[in-house]
Amino acid sequence: AVTLVGGGCIDDGASAVTPIGFTFTYEGVAYTDFSANSNGVMRLGTTAVGTAYSNIGTFGSASLAPLWDDHCTGATGVTYVLTGSPGSYVLVVQWDLAISFGSATFFQAWLYEADGVIEYRYGSPDVNPGSATIALVGANTANLQSVTPPSSVAVGTRNDNVATWPGAGQMYQWTPPAPAACITPIAVSAPQTSTS
Repeated sequence: AVTLVGGGCIDDGASAVTPIGFTFTYEGVAYTDFSANSNGVMRLGTTAVGTAYSNIGTFGSASLAPLWDDHCTGATGVTYVLTGSPGSYVLVVQWDLAISFGSATFFQAWLYEADGVIEYRYGSPDVNPGSATIALVGANTANLQSVTPPSSVAVGTRNDNVATWPGAGQMYQWTPPAPAACITPIAVSAPQTSTS
């Protein structure tokens, strides 16, 4: 794994903008870079993720927030790996954090090259996340989905008071809609005319 933000209780740390390793399409936009912070947020694109610890602040565009709150890094910090092969790469970003400066646990964000799927996965042990936010935010920050564990999803409304750990092994998955079918043009011949 490659380290984005080091371990040892780094507070409000953020990585540099880093290549994804493939082109990831989100909301029809092609992204090739990302960054992540120690507060449970990553951002797609060439604008670096902020270090805001307060999850009641403004979302950055194209942000993924598996568990946004005021955390510090655990032993291994925030890391990533790229798996698979061209056309089917998967980027896995892992946060090893002391949740709200308390118990250590981990969670991940998975980005799939082949179909644009995004997954949030949660490890163990179960911890009290305090008052976190779990969300997926679009390029237009008003385009968001917020999750309240275990499985309630609100569209366009954020929940900044997640106080229940999603659960070890829990996964939230977002699958982009299939592209609209294109109409295939057909050859059209000039109309025939006749005279009688």
